[in-house]
Amino acid sequence: MANVQAELHLAQLTDEELSTMGRAIATGLDGNLAFPNPVVSPAELVAAADDFDTKRKADVEAAAAASNATADMRHARQVLHDTITRAAKGNEAQSAGDERKLRSTGFIPRKAPVRHADLKAPTGVSGSLGDLEQEVDLHWNAPRSKAVQGHRVEVTDTPQKPETFHAVAQVTGSKVTLTEQPRGVALSFRIVALGAGGKESPPSAIVTVVV
Repeated sequence: MANVQAELHLAQLTDEELSTMGRAIATGLDGNLAFPNPVVSPAELVAAADDFDTKRKADVEAAAAASNATADMRHARQVLHDTITRAAKGNEAQSAGDERKLRSTGFIPRKAPVRHADLKAPTGVSGSLGDLEQEVDLHWNAPRSKAVQGHRVEVTDTPQKPETFHAVAQVTGSKVTLTEQPRGVALSFRIVALGAGGKESPPSAIVTVVV
């Protein structure tokens, strides 16, 4: 009788398919008179499948917990950002234009952005989900100027408050992939072209992506 071999290709199976296969083999061996003493018992197969399913569940729960922790951290960052912004506005008003008073509260007086005629706002900004979970891909058209040395990517989840935009990346090209973005949050992005000596363009139009 010719040697017969089992069709496996186990690496190509999904986790669910692998678990189901292990249990199906255990069922096929249980009480099978053709295999009174199998090399691997039905109980061993079921135990391995149970352990795998337990570890899979734990992995899913850990990933969900990590995602929730990331979302909580992002929210806490936004709350702190908004709180500092409110403190700045209040201190600015109470300083009545006196830079020394503002500095005494821990804030550094802001220099007005140096707008440059050759630095136009980036155009054609588009955003989409990346290839991996919690990734966002952004693309834009850079201003056609030798004065452009890079771009700053800014984000907020409250675009109705322009002061809440904050930098998340600075790149030299015209695209970026952002990782570990919070799930279930509508994030609004805009791009600012950067030049020498602190010069920058007006911000681009806003694009929103729901992660």
